[in-house]
Amino acid sequence: MIDGAAGIPPSLRERKRQRTRVQLVSAAVELSRRHGFAQATIEQIAAAVDVSPRTFSRYFPTKEAAILSVVQDMADTAQDYLVDVDPEMEPLDALVAAHQMMFDDVHRGRHGVTPSLLAGALLVIGESTVLRPLALGLTPVGLLHAVARRMGAGPDHSPPWLVMRLWLTILSCASREAGIAVAFGQCDASLTARVLSERVTAVRAQMTTLVPRVPD
Repeated sequence: MIDGAAGIPPSLRERKRQRTRVQLVSAAVELSRRHGFAQATIEQIAAAVDVSPRTFSRYFPTKEAAILSVVQDMADTAQDYLVDVDPEMEPLDALVAAHQMMFDDVHRGRHGVTPSLLAGALLVIGESTVLRPLALGLTPVGLLHAVARRMGAGPDHSPPWLVMRLWLTILSCASREAGIAVAFGQCDASLTARVLSERVTAVRAQMTTLVPRVPD
């Protein structure tokens, strides 16, 4: 990975840190898939990566945070892409466009989150009564501020919050459908990001049909 701001490759220490972080997230997802999220423990996750629970806590405060970091990492990338989206595009559609570019990165192996890791995270979140509301309630602060800037409003004003709530509803529906497709063998895990992108587009279109625009 290259530092986008400085164009400087990360140090060996930073690369090791990034690798350990990915391994911990992957272990958290794998153990949760195998034993159930409630049964997977921080001790088991740490042992799977051959580190101590204390080391785990340096990366994530909880096992919930480890799995939800998949969502957060992708949101961070989408936020970067949002800057490049046409400023005249409506905020909700701009979020869709930015996330589609991010999903393409995941699908083509240009992202730290792999398609298989995304598939596993979707399944774990979808099956967990603890993680589902946390994922739905997750409003990435950076995205909220970026949307607010596009709308010329403050991040504490209602319009940006409403746009983010609508976006998270679209993403939640699309994620559920993609997760079901993987779980029932209708979608290979390697295609998860592509299917999720397609479902986001479909749900956005359905939303327009169900809630037609009010005439000016």
